[in-house]
Amino acid sequence: MGRLNIQAGSTLEGTILVNGRPQNKSFKCIAAYVQQEDVLMGTSTVRETLMFSARLRLPKSMSLEKKERRVACLMDELNLTSCQNTLIGTAYKRGVSGGEKKRASIGVELVTQPSVLFLDEPTSGLDASNAYSLMKTLKNLAANGRTVVCSVHQPRSNIFNMLDRLILLHSGRIVFQGSAKEVVPFFSQMGYEISPHTNPADFIMDVMTETETRDWTVKPVAGTDTTPDTTNKTEQTDEERDPAFPIPPSEMCTFFRASPLYEKDVNGESEADDTTPNNTQPLDSVTYASSSWLQFLLLSKRAAVNTYRDPLNFWSQFSQFVFMALFSGLLFWQLGTGQDDIQDRTGGLYYVLVNALFIPPFVVAFVFPNERRLFNRERGNGTYRTLPFFMAYTLVSFPSQIFFCLLFSAITYPMMALRSGFVHFIVYFLIVFISCLTAESIGLAVSAAVPKAEVAMLVLTAIFVMFMSVGGFFRANKNLPPYLIPVDRISIMKWSFEGIMINEYRDLKLDCNTDPCLFPDGDAVLEGLDIESELGVDIAILCAMIIFYRLIAFWELKYMKFVTN
Repeated sequence: MGRLNIQAGSTLEGTILVNGRPQNKSFKCIAAYVQQEDVLMGTSTVRETLMFSARLRLPKSMSLEKKERRVACLMDELNLTSCQNTLIGTAYKRGVSGGEKKRASIGVELVTQPSVLFLDEPTSGLDASNAYSLMKTLKNLAANGRTVVCSVHQPRSNIFNMLDRLILLHSGRIVFQGSAKEVVPFFSQMGYEISPHTNPADFIMDVMTETETRDWTVKPVAGTDTTPDTTNKTEQTDEERDPAFPIPPSEMCTFFRASPLYEKDVNGESEADDTTPNNTQPLDSVTYASSSWLQFLLLSKRAAVNTYRDPLNFWSQFSQFVFMALFSGLLFWQLGTGQDDIQDRTGGLYYVLVNALFIPPFVVAFVFPNERRLFNRERGNGTYRTLPFFMAYTLVSFPSQIFFCLLFSAITYPMMALRSGFVHFIVYFLIVFISCLTAESIGLAVSAAVPKAEVAMLVLTAIFVMFMSVGGFFRANKNLPPYLIPVDRISIMKWSFEGIMINEYRDLKLDCNTDPCLFPDGDAVLEGLDIESELGVDIAILCAMIIFYRLIAFWELKYMKFVTN
């Protein structure tokens, strides 16, 4: 159940058996897996979370009414009815309790009524009451015909007593497998006697980890009159003990394989039922239960609701765009058209682009890792395909980018007294908007390629500083060293700066208030900066970059997988 730490060059060998026969690909259709960490949409209610899973994972032939009834029965079975309209909860918004959240995670997997349910340490992070309540729920599921397999770390005695069958591992090897009621007698055979009123789980852990605090005694060697002394057992000498008794933890696996339990449980009962489920179809013929269109609609709706219920991301971007727009406007307040104003006007255009382009990619780097964790879990259990998720994510972020860029443009354009004319303002906004989308696409591609937000932010900082350096403002493109020409060609700042400069300066008459008049018009300024391209070309290249970087991000989501702690 846990994660294996595989060193470089290592290989895994063995056979996985299901009901005594090799596991086939159809096993995925009858089994479900609940991760140790609860990865759910925090802004959805418990009922919305289960209905989302039901609508996408249950057959198309099942009506919506039947799906709702199944969810209602499931919530009743998992004791979630009382909190069905409560949000799951986020780091900033309180929701259901830890136990209820874990049961909701289990419910997401139970909507398909799997025959086998695997859980990775379901009680981790829960208090004693919630842990007991959860295990009681799992016990009821097992009593109703499901096979429930879970890893539990040192449970309480009342939880241990619920277990039907038990597997103990030491250094990755089985030291016991069988009925939970037989484990204490088995350890007694190895020379370990449990003290009265001791939790069997604590007793087992103490023995197997050889802890100094022990709630057990060493069983005397057969044929002697020695009575176990729980108060002074450490004073026994080596001569008073059998050298091979008790069995040390490192030898317990060998002892178990030589015991009748091994023959009974592993070789006997595992072959008692050698039939595999015949009500499932091979994995190759299994398709998603819902269409891509329905997946896209439900994912878009959930993302929109998430934006509405958790507006922190929206307002953080809003405040950043407004603040940087106002600061830029005040810094370059009411620029003139004289010769002395050309440098300020050119620097102001470059400055607003830098401020606008630095916000979207870092917002993506901060938010996307949580989205990807949820995506990995839901795609892994067959809820939806990669393409509907990616398209929904793109669609929902699109309106907010239009709003922020329009707001940014509406503030900076009049404050800086840029070129008059509605058409020029629309082109200015269009360049800012397309450039922000390109920057967001780069942020998405980087965030999908690295496992952590911190790494993504470091990489993005390096990328955008490099792009900014070769953008054509600090040094003319024609004067760049040959080895930096490729970087110049892929720099978002180059094409954004060229486009916004062409919109501002082409055919613009400048005041010749100095002698000599170096720049009688805007075309002379463009020529001095080696800007010879057309506005349409710059916009087309930026649009091509958007498509290119988003295709990279899509490929990374579909084929790259990360294992994070």
